Amino acid sequence: GVKDGPTVYFTGDTDYNDILGIAVKPHRPDVMVAVVNSAFRNLSPREAAQLAKTIGPRWVVPCHHDLFRDNSLPDRLLRTNLLIQGIVDTFCPLPHGGVGFFHKPARGAVTYVASAASRRSRR
Repeated sequence: GVKDGPTVYFTGDTDYNDILGIAVKPHRPDVMVAVVNSAFRNLSPREAAQLAKTIGPRWVVPCHHDLFRDNSLPDRLLRTNLLIQGIVDTFCPLPHGGVGFFHKPARGAVTYVASAASRRSRR
């Protein structure tokens, strides 16, 4: 890992189980990258939001969603479920083809900074 950098939890292709929260929470991830495509036995938006509520990351990044016709969940469904869980401010979708950085200063919270190219691609 990066010395003094953010701790990132990537859910990978996995179905929901309560053990995930129990196993991950002690590591206190700053960022949770959530594979959200329940059509293929991975986390649903509701399950990803439930897991985020359990482990408490500063940022939740949806990934592996809306890839093709049989897996066409928009990332806003994760945002809606984070809102229901009371943690919508953790939602951090990354732009397709863009680059961003999670910065963790010596003291303070982890912040997300989109690169200039990523900011241009959002327009």
